[in-house]
Amino acid sequence: MIYKLILFISLISISNSSIMDFREIEDAKKNYEAKEYDKAINHYQNIDSKSKEVSYDIANSYYKKGDYKSAIREYKNAKDDKATPEYNSQRLHNLGNSYLKSKDIDKAIKSYEEALKYKKDKDTQKNLDIAKKMKKKKEQEKKKQQKKDKNKKKENNKDKNKKKENNKDKKQDKKDNQNKDKDKDKKNKEDEKQSKDKKKEQNKNSDKKDGEKKKEDSKKEKKEGAKDGEKDKSKQLEPKKLSKKEKFKKQELKRLMRRLNKEKMPPMMYQATNSKKRNSNENPW
Repeated sequence: MIYKLILFISLISISNSSIMDFREIEDAKKNYEAKEYDKAINHYQNIDSKSKEVSYDIANSYYKKGDYKSAIREYKNAKDDKATPEYNSQRLHNLGNSYLKSKDIDKAIKSYEEALKYKKDKDTQKNLDIAKKMKKKKEQEKKKQQKKDKNKKKENNKDKNKKKENNKDKKQDKKDNQNKDKDKDKKNKEDEKQSKDKKKEQNKNSDKKDGEKKKEDSKKEKKEGAKDGEKDKSKQLEPKKLSKKEKFKKQELKRLMRRLNKEKMPPMMYQATNSKKRNSNENPW
């Protein structure tokens, strides 16, 4: 009797639970059709019996909502090896779409290919072709980008090497200029030294010439002085040019001297007979 009572209560409980789940499913479907995906997801999550089909419906709601990451998770949870090929093909098709929306092209291709194993479907094949074209395009763009990056890197390296070479040339030019400046300074110093030495030598030669000139001038002066002395001497020795009166007096004096010498008389005589004062202009004889 007790066993029958427990069984009856269990059947009533299951019946009530089934009724509640049915209501949740109906509400979820209405919300899904009204594009109220969050409400639909809440109703599906309130269902007690979490079957693979419920996970699949939740995944579809997430997909429609645009939450592809959650959709992928729920499509994986909805996997059922015992389900029909139609179910598995549709689940994998939707999983492929979720991957494609997430731009995970390789996993999308894999999902489409697995879906086609369960059932040959035109839409699935079409999506697979699109995914493969996207992959090819992506690879081409990747190669193009890699080539571009490679060329850019090459160009950067070229610019870097050029810059390095330019810096090297600049350093070399700077070094050459410094060496030129040093050589120039050295040459200027040497020229300055040579100029000083030349000037010194010129001054020395000038002093020497001045000394020689002074000596020469001194000799010349001495020589000229000697000549002047001889000239003066010769002038002194030369008889003084006399006037006619002085010549006459001189001749008379000579004549008188000769006469006195002959007569042996005193060299001077005065006229005693004349008592008058002599005229200073008169001759003594």
